[in-house]
Amino acid sequence: MLINTRLTTLILCLCLILSSCENKKSSEPETVDGPIETSKYPEAVDQTSLNIESYDSCQYWKKKMYGRLAKIKRIYSLTEWTSIEHKERFLRNLTVSQQVFDAYKKAQVELYFPSEEEEENYGTGIPLCLNEFYLKLYKQRYIDLEPWGLGLEDGVCQCSTRSPREISRIEKLTKHP
Repeated sequence: MLINTRLTTLILCLCLILSSCENKKSSEPETVDGPIETSKYPEAVDQTSLNIESYDSCQYWKKKMYGRLAKIKRIYSLTEWTSIEHKERFLRNLTVSQQVFDAYKKAQVELYFPSEEEEENYGTGIPLCLNEFYLKLYKQRYIDLEPWGLGLEDGVCQCSTRSPREISRIEKLTKHP
């Protein structure tokens, strides 16, 4: 029951954070008719190529996100904590946070692209749309994990993060024990 309450709270917090992110304005030059459209995948020559390139891009950011998550787990497993309970709590909260992200991702995809309507409404461009959608979420999650992966300077708002110096020290220890 307590985990369900925490999971629900984390989902709501994640939804609030992601919905409050501002959309960046395009830096594309504008003409009298509006912005000039340029392809995100200039090498693609057909729909299949577009889908493959968008998939590769999505997988690249997914790998980066999971790489940062693994780095955080490794570093914070080796960090000195005031007690073993604090360490276990942090690692448990990190796991729950990732589970909430995964649930949010699935719910958002289902909201945008309901699987029940796939046969009747979706065409060959949908894989590209799905990849772009996932790509946006993976990039944002990667950025959201940054304070734990790169560290924050000491201060009131540092909370469970470590300083960049401590993270660097621990990374050196793992490379050269």
